[in-house]
Amino acid sequence: MDFKEAQSKYAEVKGRLEAGTLSPEQFQAQVGQLRVQDGQGRYWAIDARSGGWLLYDGADWTPAQPPDGVSPLAPPTYPHTPGRRGVPIRVIGAVAVAALLCLVALGGGGLILSRSRGVRDEAVISQEQAGRIADHLIGEQFPDLRGAERTLASYENPAGAEFWTVTYRRQVQIQVEDGTYTIPRIVIVSVDKNTGQTSAAVSD
Repeated sequence: MDFKEAQSKYAEVKGRLEAGTLSPEQFQAQVGQLRVQDGQGRYWAIDARSGGWLLYDGADWTPAQPPDGVSPLAPPTYPHTPGRRGVPIRVIGAVAVAALLCLVALGGGGLILSRSRGVRDEAVISQEQAGRIADHLIGEQFPDLRGAERTLASYENPAGAEFWTVTYRRQVQIQVEDGTYTIPRIVIVSVDKNTGQTSAAVSD
């Protein structure tokens, strides 16, 4: 994908968001897939909230000016939902579902970490805050996944608890008796929207 294709796709999903046919969570998940590699080998992505370009510096995605000839992007306008805060939670999102299926197929997974991030007064955790919390956990517990492909989505369990899910995915090579295989290494971090408590599931 080049910059022109990424801009075209961004304009398409932004239009669907503003028309109300795409939820903010679906919009951010789809924009999160728009990655571009420039002629110098650097990776670029679009910030779903601001519409600005992000440059990967080897550890983090940081705001940056795109190369000459690449136009700036307009920020999205989120539709207003009267009568309640937020957007109804219906699905995890296609990418998160695929990641969960990979965990089952690989025979791995399970909750391996659960702790509070110290959020006071049961503040509502925004998606941006959830991303920072998850990135911090990954940096501490799974440093090999720093800078991995990341997807944010939303989830409501059968008990009615609401979470942000942040899925990290990277292709890794493993050695087995009959050769070397490339498989996806996946960690899914769940962040409670009300308390900030985190848990992580990992593929073995």
